[in-house]
Amino acid sequence: AGVREILECYFEGRPIREALADIVSQDFYERLDTVYATGEPYQGRHQTARLTHTPDGPPEVMWLDFVYQPIRDGDGAVAGVFVQGQDITDTVRAADRQKLMIDELNHRVKNTLATVQSIAMQTARHHPDPQRFAEAFQARLMSLSHTHDLLTRSHWEGADLRAVLQHETDAHGGSTRIVPNGPPVALDPAQALSLGMIFHELATNAVKYGALSTPDGRVFVDWSLADQRARRLTLSWREN
Repeated sequence: AGVREILECYFEGRPIREALADIVSQDFYERLDTVYATGEPYQGRHQTARLTHTPDGPPEVMWLDFVYQPIRDGDGAVAGVFVQGQDITDTVRAADRQKLMIDELNHRVKNTLATVQSIAMQTARHHPDPQRFAEAFQARLMSLSHTHDLLTRSHWEGADLRAVLQHETDAHGGSTRIVPNGPPVALDPAQALSLGMIFHELATNAVKYGALSTPDGRVFVDWSLADQRARRLTLSWREN
């Protein structure tokens, strides 16, 4: 039998090259011919293939593991090729998602460490006394942790400005002494972390030196958004 008769097994009455025309010119049949001609097996690992799953649908990328193993007759000549394959598309995509998540986690950890370093340097600059430095530094780290907790609830997609404000000021009387007023404003993670630290510093100063240092003092926080296409946030912190 010739190469064509040996290799072109039938699928629903049609040659495989006709039944699976999608993979013509994707190197699968060429390697099959090579295995038949040389008698050397071939193992494909994480090979991509573009296949159409529905008559009118677009080609979709799949990943395959497969083996081409020559079959020999009684005289040792190659009489055919045994093909075994496995669709590993879900496994590859899961690994890609995991890598993306790890890369994102590494990026966030580096940013967080840079923020902690900045907090330490800023705190040391204003608190040369070790005891005061430790207290201020711990308070600022707790503020950073509070905003991280808030972002974790949304899977780090972001947070609302009002929620960040309330989260950072609950320890200082919450909405009974710090009165928020403004529309919903979606913040990305970096914006939420920055505003969280700002609110922490403002509230700490108000407790030590401002309105929150007296029993009847109050803070009014007002904000608004201008130009929705290129958003600009205006925020005021007023102490009475």
